[in-house]
Amino acid sequence: MSLAEHEAVVASEDIYSESGIKLLAKGKPLSPVLRERLLLQRLRRPLEACLAPAQGVAATDIGQIAHELIESWPILAPLCLDEGRPWPLSWLAQVPVNQVTALLLSVSARAGAGVLRHAVLVTLVALGLARRMQASPEVMRTLAIAGLLHDVGELYVAPEVLSSRADLSLDDWRALAVHPLTGAKVIEGIAGLGAPVALAVLQHHERHDGTGYPRRLAGAAMSPAAKILATAEAMAGLIPGPEESSLRASVAFKVITSDHAPAVVAAVRSVLNEMSDAPDVEMTPLEAVVEIHRLIAYIGDVFMVIELAGERLATPGAQALLGDIEARFTELHRAFSRTGLGGVTAGYEVSWLDYESPDEGVAEVAAVAREIRWRLRELARDIALRASSLADDERTVFSTLIGTLTRRR
Repeated sequence: MSLAEHEAVVASEDIYSESGIKLLAKGKPLSPVLRERLLLQRLRRPLEACLAPAQGVAATDIGQIAHELIESWPILAPLCLDEGRPWPLSWLAQVPVNQVTALLLSVSARAGAGVLRHAVLVTLVALGLARRMQASPEVMRTLAIAGLLHDVGELYVAPEVLSSRADLSLDDWRALAVHPLTGAKVIEGIAGLGAPVALAVLQHHERHDGTGYPRRLAGAAMSPAAKILATAEAMAGLIPGPEESSLRASVAFKVITSDHAPAVVAAVRSVLNEMSDAPDVEMTPLEAVVEIHRLIAYIGDVFMVIELAGERLATPGAQALLGDIEARFTELHRAFSRTGLGGVTAGYEVSWLDYESPDEGVAEVAAVAREIRWRLRELARDIALRASSLADDERTVFSTLIGTLTRRR
């Protein structure tokens, strides 16, 4: 409906109410009055199956975005160029852009800055990793489509939830975490896409170690395409812009690797090893030392809140959840310690940055800190999903823990 405020959207078929009243004839454009009328009615078929943009996103538009990304993002060169030729474009050209997919991609393009570009970026990374792993043509085709549509379920999440992820309640987290299920349901209803595409979208937030969502699948329970897509989205999110170095991605796959399939992680590392870009320096050496001290104190605060929560939780289910959280947080703390930064004390001077250059050390500190905070937010999301079935007083305890994990400093 928002899209129709900016460009022509027409009925792709006759639209009927649930009681059989024709509300809009095929080919007729949406007007403000008709938009309100459709929103107030229960329909025989969902709107995304009945509407189409007059000039929506086409395969050529996707190809153009992909071409621009490959040219501007250094990390895509080793993934997507073969003797200077951007080979993924041929796979993207085969994506069936029918009435429904054109509508969904057009809405994505309007949903916010970079939403469609992010989808194309994830698709390119997924295809590049799959090729390095010598994936089958069927997996490649699945990734080309699923990559573009992997977050289509977010179009059904309230905009205020998407725009305020730093301050989400338990119920908000649940609403956001439903988007893989919603996306899979939508894709199942689109002719020509196939069940493997819906499955990859359903599982793109699952993790190899079983800590993902919505079904906490692990290992072999995930489809081959979903394993690659999940890692591709994580990798794409670690490179915020074309001017950024690959350091954050390198650090992320050093800190914890158990949540992604080993074969896919190996492909990621092979890509990162081929890159030798200069690190991004986000802070001074002194600021880096201060940041490490803050992170150490922050981790101590979380351990204290976990301990206090244990004193307030009585039921076996709540205690089991807290035990799982403590185990995962302890592993994250160990990963932080393995970077060599967890043992920094107040007496350290800037000389502890034992790298080839101060810039390299400072950049790695920033990357480690950012990655640890991101992992803490993922843990908060998992707590929100799993605590939603508990009693109100126990939900309050876990809400306090989520607030600590996601607090702004």
